[in-house]
Amino acid sequence: MSDIENKKEIIDTMLTQARNKRRKAPEETISLATRALEIAKEIESDEHIADAYQWMGIGHFNISSYEKSLKYNLKSMELNERLGRTKHFASNLSNIGLQYEVLDDFNSAEYYYNKAHDIYKELGYTLGLAGIYSKMGNLMVGRGDLEQGIAYHQQALELRRQQGNDMGIALACHNIGHIERQLGKFNSAMENLQTALKIREDIDDNRGIAITATEIARILIVREQWADALAKALIAHNIAKDCGLREELMHSWELLSNIQAGMGQFEEALHSHRQFSQLQHEIYASQLLMRISELQTRWTSEKQQREIDILRKDNEILELERRNIALALAVTASHEMNQPLMVLQGNLEMLLSTITAVDGRQKRYMARIDASQKRIRNVLRKFRTASDIQFEPYSESSPMIVFADNEESNP
Repeated sequence: MSDIENKKEIIDTMLTQARNKRRKAPEETISLATRALEIAKEIESDEHIADAYQWMGIGHFNISSYEKSLKYNLKSMELNERLGRTKHFASNLSNIGLQYEVLDDFNSAEYYYNKAHDIYKELGYTLGLAGIYSKMGNLMVGRGDLEQGIAYHQQALELRRQQGNDMGIALACHNIGHIERQLGKFNSAMENLQTALKIREDIDDNRGIAITATEIARILIVREQWADALAKALIAHNIAKDCGLREELMHSWELLSNIQAGMGQFEEALHSHRQFSQLQHEIYASQLLMRISELQTRWTSEKQQREIDILRKDNEILELERRNIALALAVTASHEMNQPLMVLQGNLEMLLSTITAVDGRQKRYMARIDASQKRIRNVLRKFRTASDIQFEPYSESSPMIVFADNEESNP
C-alpha cells in the first residue's frame, strides 16, 4: 500500500471516530476532524478535506459555537459542489439550514432545507429525507405551527422505522413528545419521551439522554412531582456538564431553579437561576456575533461582486470602444489608400507596356513593386472584410491589431 493510500485510511478512521463522538464528546469530534484535515491537506485530498471541514462544523455546532460551525460547513459545501459530490453537498445545505434555524432565521433555514430535500428526493436517499423532515418539523414548531410540525416528524418516524435506525426513531419520538407537551397532551407526550429515553440509554447517546430527560422533567414540574423532576434534571445537568454541552447545561440550570423553588429551596434556586442567566447571556452573545459576522461577510461579498460587475462592464465598454476605433481606422485607411494604390498600379502597368527593352534586374525591381502593391491591396481587403480583430503585444508598451480573415471574402 502506498503512503498516500495509508494516510487516506488513517483519515477515514479518524473521521469515523469523529462522527461517533459528535453527540457524546463533540470536543473530541473537533479534535479528530482537525487532525484529519491536516493530513488531508498534506496529501491534497479534496474529498477528505471537505469531509473534515464538515465534521469540524458539526462538532462546533454541538458545543453551540455557531460562528465556527457555519464557517466550516460553508468551506465543505464549496468543495463538495466543485467536486460534484451531490449527496455531500445536500448534507452541507441541511447543516447550514440548521445554523439559520437556531438563529430564528426561518426563511433562510427553509430555503436551505428545501434545496437539500429536492436533492435527496431526486437521489432516492431516504436517510437524508428523514433528516430533512425532522428539521422541517422543528422549523414549523419555531413558526408556531405545531400540528404541521408533528406531521413532519411522523414522516421522519415512518422512514426511520423502515431503516431500522434506532437513533432516528428516538429522535422522532422525542420531537413528537416535545410538541405534544407544548399542546398539553401530557400522557401521550410522556409515552413518546419515555420511548425516546430508553432507546437513547440503550445506544449510549449522552446528548440525547440529556435533552429527553429535560423534556420529561418539564412535564413532571407541571404535575408537581418535584422529586422525580429533580432526578431527571440532575441527569441532564451532569451529562451536559461532563460533555461540554452549553445549551443543555443552560436549560438544566433553569430547570433546577424552577424545581428548587417548587421544593422551597430558595437559596439553591437563586444560585441556579444566576448560573442560568450567565450562561444564557454568553450563548446568546455568541449567536449574535455569528449573525453580525454572517451579515458582514454577506455585505462584503455583495459589495465586491458589485465592484467586479462594474469593472467587468467598464472593461467590456472599453474593449468595444477600442474595437470600434480600430475598425474606423481600418475603413479610413482602406478608403484613403485605395485610390493612390490604384494610381500606382495603373502607372506600373502603363510603364511595363511602354518599355520595350528591359534587362533582368529591372524586371525584378518591377516585379517587387507589383508584389508589394498587391500585398498592400490584400491588407486593405482584410481591413474591409475582417471577421474579427484581436489586440496582440507588438512591443513592451505598444499593442498591435490583428485582423482575422473572413473566409467567405477570400478570392
